[in-house]
Amino acid sequence: MKDLLSRIQSLVVGKSEPPRPEDFSSKGEYIWARTIYRRFPPGLNEPASNVRSENGDLVELWSWANGENGIGLLKPGYKFLSQQESEHEYQGLYQNAPVKWLSDLTPVFSAPNQFLVSVKESNGCIYSVNLSMGKAFLVAGSLSSYLTFVFHCLQSTDSHIELDPESYVGYEVDAAKDAGLHAYYPLRKNSETIISHVLD
Repeated sequence: MKDLLSRIQSLVVGKSEPPRPEDFSSKGEYIWARTIYRRFPPGLNEPASNVRSENGDLVELWSWANGENGIGLLKPGYKFLSQQESEHEYQGLYQNAPVKWLSDLTPVFSAPNQFLVSVKESNGCIYSVNLSMGKAFLVAGSLSSYLTFVFHCLQSTDSHIELDPESYVGYEVDAAKDAGLHAYYPLRKNSETIISHVLD
């Protein structure tokens, strides 16, 4: 997990020193380097203190960076939640949910269409959940697997370009295949949701 976070960090954090004009053979090359430098922050958010989770991967993630205020988007359309943001979402949505299965979830990312990518503490699996739509999809078997998917998304040259919804799904499906995420729900084409099974 630490190696994976280090590789993600290398993609989202720029060099500590800004580029200097004298280091480039042309003004155009310097302007391009300066543009790229400004696109990425100089460092990660401070780690969270006293991470409250039984999930070792989640402890390592928030001990690496506490949300993404200082690191920009890890993935287009998604937001890496701080521990405090996660607790706020949990208290509002899951803590007193009528379905007990939901009270074991810890939100980690907010996703498009009001989904929350969440870790299930009891088994470590990753689910994408939207309570207003009554949908919860199994996405990955572990947070480490999901972050491998995020890493593959970041490696794409299009990772910082806004995509239309159809292209976006195709882009994510390709990254999921590269990461070996066979549980990623667009790949399974499974219309049944976890919540419908729990409610039966």
